[in-house]
Amino acid sequence: MSHEEEIKNDLQRSEELATLILGLKLFIGEKNLPSPNEIVEIFGKMVINSYCIYSGDLQVIGTGLYLGASVLDHSCEPNAVVTFNGTTLYVRALQDLDELDYKRVFISYIDQMATTQERLKTLKEQYYFVCQCQRCNDPKLDILMTKTVECATEEDVAKVTEESRRMVELLEKKKRKMMTHQLYWKCVSIV
Repeated sequence: MSHEEEIKNDLQRSEELATLILGLKLFIGEKNLPSPNEIVEIFGKMVINSYCIYSGDLQVIGTGLYLGASVLDHSCEPNAVVTFNGTTLYVRALQDLDELDYKRVFISYIDQMATTQERLKTLKEQYYFVCQCQRCNDPKLDILMTKTVECATEEDVAKVTEESRRMVELLEKKKRKMMTHQLYWKCVSIV
């Protein structure tokens, strides 16, 4: 999707588009430019469907457009994750999938540790949609994420520490399973 109307109404993206058009005019000449509607359509597809490419230590090393991965939809409760080896993008399942149907494979476009309000704001501003997943519709999860203890006893601290240790072990098991899981898609960058 190109989100042409949303981009035209988005001041920051409109400024980015104007800068791009100016650069294109200088690079290929005004008479060789596609029509304004074509430029907006191409620009929209690029900004919505591009991926930041990360190094092994999670440093951004570039941006790529991966046609295969661009068909995947977002969920704040994803069943797959995008990883990189150099500029090669892999989609790895986080859980067993009954069948390989890209319409049932979901990745997260945003930071999973953000609150619901922050996630919804980011999705609306960057991708022009409102997430309707279960996680975004359950206020109890945010309460648990942001809950603080005013006067914690040693027993409370011990419980929280043990629960944190248990969660870290579960995450490590998921990571090991993810790394050895049979399902992955290899997508090659075209940009």
